Amino acid sequence: MKNFYRDKYIKFPDEEVPALNGLTPRQAAADPESRPLLLELMKEHLNGIESMNRKKGFDINIDFALRELGLEELIDSRN
Repeated sequence: MKNFYRDKYIKFPDEEVPALNGLTPRQAAADPESRPLLLELMKEHLNGIESMNRKKGFDINIDFALRELGLEELIDSRN
């Protein structure tokens, strides 16, 4: 499962996302108007991953993708 999520989030920054009005996460991160949409989207992703980690005992972490997108404010300082 870790490999699946790692592969998914390696590609994620450069894939067009409908929730970001067709922008890639990388484009949205650089655009002051779209950045709030990206932040909300990533909070949803993080909530889903954290819930799955708790329920299934996984240790999936996407901090590397958050760092790549410049979203350090979403990284848990305990990691």
